[in-house]
Amino acid sequence: MNHNQSETILITGASRGIGKATAELLAEQGYKIIAAARSELQLNALCQSLRSAGFDASYRLLDMSQTDSIEGCIASLENEKIKIDHLVLNAGYSSGEPALELDEAKRRHEFDVNYHGPIQLIKGLLPILQKNSGFSITVVSSVSAKIPFPGNSNYAASKAAFLHALRSIKIEERNLSKHLRLVIPGLTKTSMSEEFQAPWLPASSPDTIAQAIYSCIRWNNRVAIPGLHNRALLALDRLSPTIIDTLVALMSRKPVESDLAQSDSEQSLPRRILRFRFGS
Repeated sequence: MNHNQSETILITGASRGIGKATAELLAEQGYKIIAAARSELQLNALCQSLRSAGFDASYRLLDMSQTDSIEGCIASLENEKIKIDHLVLNAGYSSGEPALELDEAKRRHEFDVNYHGPIQLIKGLLPILQKNSGFSITVVSSVSAKIPFPGNSNYAASKAAFLHALRSIKIEERNLSKHLRLVIPGLTKTSMSEEFQAPWLPASSPDTIAQAIYSCIRWNNRVAIPGLHNRALLALDRLSPTIIDTLVALMSRKPVESDLAQSDSEQSLPRRILRFRFGS
């Protein structure tokens, strides 16, 4: 398809997972791709693959936790007079640790990547984006921004903080509101979520999320929530957060050590089911 050949998209966190899948899909749809991430090796491999297939692709090194890196990326785009028509804020970081076990450095790093960095990038790129009246900013959020899961509290808090910042920005900057897009994935099969065990919650593929991102850019969908189960969870959370919290707690319970020390034959089935506690 060639209807988007004149439009350029900057994608953060593009070296793997959702970002990589999005870069590949949007390149196929005719967009010029600027892939941004920390790993030059992975970015170079991605761009070489896209260019060998006949697509327009380049990359920028970008660490969303570092102010200097963000400023440098913005400056390079300005100096080279590169136009950006669409921005996809996909980069994210999850420590995967319980709130009270997380050290301060990781806590701050998580907020830098998921909150402070995206705000800084939007602010810095806005003058470039606004040169095109049809620009868009697509934010890849998370169901965790609405429904925290055990062992993921700081990630959930950072995603929720950014989500609420966006709501405020839409009110503060009325002219910007129509350009903002939101994708809310649930559990996705990426390297960031490898350690998260949730057999009761289906995981989406990065390609599925990439399709949702494309729908926001191409068809101006304001909000996309991939997966019927994710839409159901969020709907139930709006009706009763208490029910959702209870369900998540029940489904996240793990055996206590005294139970694990006994064989199945030493415990009756009701006892094995009932003697659980929250957490690890």
